[in-house]
Amino acid sequence: MKRYSILVGCLIAVVFSSVNLYAQGFSGPGSQATLPVISGERALEIALNRAGGGTVIEMEWELKRWGSQYDVEIHRNGMKVEVKVDGANGNIISYKEKRASQRFVMPPPPPQNRITFERAREAALTGRNNAAVEEIEWKHRHGQWIYEISVRQDGRKQKIYLDASGRQIQRTWN
Repeated sequence: MKRYSILVGCLIAVVFSSVNLYAQGFSGPGSQATLPVISGERALEIALNRAGGGTVIEMEWELKRWGSQYDVEIHRNGMKVEVKVDGANGNIISYKEKRASQRFVMPPPPPQNRITFERAREAALTGRNNAAVEEIEWKHRHGQWIYEISVRQDGRKQKIYLDASGRQIQRTWN
């Protein structure tokens, strides 16, 4: 139980640190109209309230054609709960519950010395002119916590993967 509490605390800290990220213009020049009005911490609070509590196992913010959206995955009493929250007004877009797979393993808590969403964004945009971040996701994959950042530059989309310390692990073009 302590491990899950630490995980929730760490994820809340990651989301809380993203508030400054939004204030600086999350997705780049010319996109101010699509930035979320509600903060990541508020979206997390809304999702947890709707789900009736639980442990956050993944959270992402992404830019949609109509605006922005937060996707929050929560594990609660053997159930996987997926809550989508509108970044403009905090309304619930969708809510799904399903029994968690028997193979589901709760990830370990994220490292305490991880970089913030803001630093991950800066690292992804370093040396890239006219680039815009479209999505940042903090998740546990292949035994480690990573940031997966989608960047669009000159009409091409690139995914950049950073470890918790901000070191680039991989870069792929789509």
